[in-house]
Amino acid sequence: MCQKQLSNLMNELGAEMLSAAVVIQSFVRSWLCQRELSTLKSKAAESELLVKEAAAISLQSFARSIMCQKQLSNLMNELGAEMLSAAVVIQSFVRSWLCQRELSTLKSKAAESELLVKEAAAISLQSFARSIMCQKQLS
Repeated sequence: MCQKQLSNLMNELGAEMLSAAVVIQSFVRSWLCQRELSTLKSKAAESELLVKEAAAISLQSFARSIMCQKQLSNLMNELGAEMLSAAVVIQSFVRSWLCQRELSTLKSKAAESELLVKEAAAISLQSFARSIMCQKQLS
């Protein structure tokens, strides 16, 4: 009978221990699930925060880009007027220089032509003078 009681006692204890193990396992699984859920929630919140931050950065970047484009456009308009004015001044100086160079060339050609005319006139005078001198000597 001792063995039978011992066997029954072991069966009862085994059943209680099995039941206790099931309860402990249930609590541990519940705790692990809650911890995993908490981790997933924090990761989801962090991910959502990162998405919002990325969206904010994109909007800020776009706004800065638009502002820079407007500033560049204004600057180009201002510089365009200044550059146009500078181009007009440069063109004026270049045209003036070209005209002065052409005038100088024309003056030197005119001086050469005048010199040639004077030389031809001098030769004609000399020829005429020699002709008269020769005629006087002959007569």
